This record gives sequence, C-alpha cells and structure tokens, in this order.
Amino acid sequence: MVAVLAVVSVRPLKPVAVPVGSLPAPLPALVDETPEPRAAVPALLAQGLEAAQRGELADAEGYFRRAVEQDAGDAEAWNSLGVVLVRQGEPARGVAALRKALRLQPSHIEAHRNLGVALDRQGRAGEAAQHYRTFLSLTSDAHPGRGDVRRRLLELGSLRPGA
Repeated sequence: MVAVLAVVSVRPLKPVAVPVGSLPAPLPALVDETPEPRAAVPALLAQGLEAAQRGELADAEGYFRRAVEQDAGDAEAWNSLGVVLVRQGEPARGVAALRKALRLQPSHIEAHRNLGVALDRQGRAGEAAQHYRTFLSLTSDAHPGRGDVRRRLLELGSLRPGA
C-alpha cells in the first residue's frame, strides 16, 4: 500500500464584522421535538391510572402509550396498557401488551393475573390457568387477589393441591 501525502497551503480567513442587528432571527420551532425524559414515565403512569379510574379509557390508553414510547422496557407501563386495551374490548392487543410486560419482567405478579383474566375471557382456560397458577406461586396468602384467583382455578378444575 502506498500512501500519498499532499501538502495543502491554507491561508487563514479574515474575520468579517457583521453587525448584530443584521443577523436574521432564528426560525421558531414548528413542533416541539424535545423528547419527554424517562423520569416522565411514572407521571404518565399515574395520569393513566387516574384516567382509568374515572372510566376515561381512551385517555388512559394515551398516557400508557406515551409511557411505553418513552421507556419500552417498563413492564408496568406495558401491563397497564394491556389492561386498558382489554377493558376497551381489544383483547388481542391487550394480551400482546401483557405478554410484552412478562417478557420484560417474568415475575410481574399483576401481569400474570391480568393475562390470566384476559385469556380466560377469550375462552383460553388452559393458558389462563397457567398464569393464574404462576400468580399464586409468586404471591403470599396476604395478597388481596389471591382468593379470587384460587376460586377461578377451582371453577376451571385446574387448582393443584397445596396451591
């Protein structure tokens, strides 16, 4: 390999004086393209929860979507989005969001219960029972949702002894 070295003569540029008043004003931004900081995710989750509790599911979905856009690795945001989608009558999209939450955090207790409920409502009792059993294995007897899950597993004939 042969290297070629070129000699270039560079003369310094003479400074040009431009009066400050003659500079054009910066153009205003048409759209605020500043991304929300990741710290905004807890606030978005709180706003989404408040909207869901008021029954404003479309607004809640918007908050939860913004949360997952800000932090796609937030299992709680995916869980919350999944719940709202199911409640809005979009079970397939809700199940997908809940599965995403569990891929991110396999021991997410509420995502297991919520996915179990969503699958159960779709008539997929066998899959639902798996998530219900996982929920039971991850919770203590003090968890407030444990009794409902145990009853549903008994109804499905899927409660294993000692669970």
